[in-house]
Amino acid sequence: MQNGDAWRQTRRGSVKPTARPYRTLGRTGRAVSAIGFGGSTIGIPDYVDAGDPDSAAFRQEALAAIQAALAEGINYFDTAPAYGDGRSERLYGEALEVHREKVFIATKIAPVNDAGPGYYDEQLGQSLARLKTDQVDLLQVHGAAWTDEAADDLLDSCLPAWLARVRAEGRCRHVGITAENTSGALERLLRSGRFEVLQIAYSLIYQGARHLATGPGQRALSGYRRATLPLRPLSLQGAQPCWISAASSSGASGVDPISCSLSASKGPVA
Repeated sequence: MQNGDAWRQTRRGSVKPTARPYRTLGRTGRAVSAIGFGGSTIGIPDYVDAGDPDSAAFRQEALAAIQAALAEGINYFDTAPAYGDGRSERLYGEALEVHREKVFIATKIAPVNDAGPGYYDEQLGQSLARLKTDQVDLLQVHGAAWTDEAADDLLDSCLPAWLARVRAEGRCRHVGITAENTSGALERLLRSGRFEVLQIAYSLIYQGARHLATGPGQRALSGYRRATLPLRPLSLQGAQPCWISAASSSGASGVDPISCSLSASKGPVA
């Protein structure tokens, strides 16, 4: 049976994933569950199933899914302001406020051309208010496909210095970056040493991230092998159960997508 106590046998003989074991998340030094809860499905309309995310029924289902995750030992919760115009963060704040000392909350900040520190202060302040906390554990630059131009814009902007400042002020504990795929520009961003965690799409379908662990990009990932969070590790083309994050082990592949998807509408998805 794979990964020891990360799996348990059900009465019917099928394998059911659980949140254990916990792993140290890269340079953060923090222990997080191998399975994380991704907040896009409780924020973005029609992300999994058609429905009204502003309805009372959806809200109750979303809160129940978060409670189910907590009951399974999940302590890593990832979200972003863009997930339903703050809806996901608000639901996290409502459900996790009383558990704040026990959970690891990650959210994101989207780079905006020519934006100044004041703009980013305002955006983070709004996220913290929705999350009902004065500090996030991980603040990630919300990126997709990093081009050379986008990487140059990021490194030349005020955002890296701003991230260092808010970390020093205690409004975030750690800094990361997200990406949909690999590129030379992403590798350059990793080599800058400014980020403690990389979150990147990886699954049976999305295999590009393997390049960072086994190909020419391996040097760029040096030090990130225990800091890589696979996005959508169970997704298939045309069918995405939800976005989840699984803290990787330090195995040779650098990514270890043992994970299940907790959807507000579907419950655990194996």
